[in-house]
Amino acid sequence: MKVLLITGQSGSGKSYHAQNLKNCEDLSVNIIKSYTTRPKRTPEDTEYNFVDDDVYEQLKDGNLIIQEFISKENYKYFSVIDSFVFSDDVANVLIVTPKSVKVIHDYLTRENIPFTILHMHFVLSESTRREFMKKRGDALEQIESRLQTVDKQIEEEFQEHLRVLPELENVVTTIFNPVKTKVEV
Repeated sequence: MKVLLITGQSGSGKSYHAQNLKNCEDLSVNIIKSYTTRPKRTPEDTEYNFVDDDVYEQLKDGNLIIQEFISKENYKYFSVIDSFVFSDDVANVLIVTPKSVKVIHDYLTRENIPFTILHMHFVLSESTRREFMKKRGDALEQIESRLQTVDKQIEEEFQEHLRVLPELENVVTTIFNPVKTKVEV
């Protein structure tokens, strides 16, 4: 099974680049839509599969949750193994936190699922990310909160990921700055 994990700070283009992979003629992709227990921001919000805490608990009890993140507001963001296509001809694309790269690696290893993981971490300047978040309609206070708290956590997780990377078999990490050049790690 092929897995492409995309990480990066808020406004770094993760969703944009994941969706653009659908346009690659030589690549068959399965964009995995994560689940969340948070309420929709707008009635048109389709970024996640929205579920309640009872559904979350059922999926967790069934060992179907492959990775999860709990926000400071106690909302759960998670992915389920049933969303994956088990084929070497399809790349399963998932936006996660850097910490989840090891979690997904460990889950697939524990469940004896053959895999290869390509991890892309997006890096952009704070000012560029702030502009992208404004363009997508994020509230100013939400932008500042993400820049000051969530993004620091993401970068700390990424540095920890780089520390444990040599221990992870079948994982390749690339740092990608869409404005500059790609650098292999």
